[in-house]
Amino acid sequence: PVRTVHRVRVTKNGRSVAIEVVGNAFMRQMVRRMVAALLRVGHGRATVADIEAAVANNSRPAFDGDTAPAHGLVLWRVPMNYDEKQRGQRENDEQDIQPASE
Repeated sequence: PVRTVHRVRVTKNGRSVAIEVVGNAFMRQMVRRMVAALLRVGHGRATVADIEAAVANNSRPAFDGDTAPAHGLVLWRVPMNYDEKQRGQRENDEQDIQPASE
């Protein structure tokens, strides 16, 4: 199955960093691996070229499958019956990304 990442947004608020990933589906630990790669770049342990090379190498997981800890990982919303063709037709697709009710 094809997994499409529509957007990755990184925002910083004081000492907190939020990484928002929007896609049609995710493989097991996919987002945690993406975050681990972003952290490597942010901490100076990898370059953008390292990330590109890791993504291009389909024979094994990038950076030996290194994952970010699950602590702080939040699933915000899973839109049901979302038609991929509707994406971008609305003024603000942010409507599809809302914090889950508590």
